Amino acid sequence: MIGLTVWREGLERAKQLAEAWLPLHGIHSRRHLLVSLGWHSLTLLAAAVVIAQATAPVWSTPEPSPLPPDGADGTRFGLPEAQRRAIFARLADQEPIAKRIARVRFGSHAWSVEDDRARMEKDTARALARRHGINLSQVYLVLDEGIRKRWVGARGQPLLATTPPLDRRRE
Repeated sequence: MIGLTVWREGLERAKQLAEAWLPLHGIHSRRHLLVSLGWHSLTLLAAAVVIAQATAPVWSTPEPSPLPPDGADGTRFGLPEAQRRAIFARLADQEPIAKRIARVRFGSHAWSVEDDRARMEKDTARALARRHGINLSQVYLVLDEGIRKRWVGARGQPLLATTPPLDRRRE
């Protein structure tokens, strides 16, 4: 008799503790409570696994090595000027192509066109980083240097350092 009373008190206490995060209506036995707790625990575990897998690249990617200092021979970011200019030229050559593709995708919506062009530029920058054995930061530093120093692009013109203002779509 005492065991049954302790069991009922335990069941009531478990219901009170779980009430905040479990829908307990319709649970009238220990078995139903355990099954419900089991399913909710599995759901939480599955959510934790999905979150861990989704965020793994953020917390598991090693930090890039520090950039070497600028050299007296004209090297910057660990790269000689000729290599930097070649990287910039490739990025500049791809910009008009990327803009045309983005205009086909997004029409006259300037912000979306620019956003898509930047996405394609990132793909090109990643490929250049792999090809030259450097990190992505170095590629973007070279792009920044080329824009600031007004190195010419594919059409003999420097790249424009402007971005259209945000204009939300009205769809």
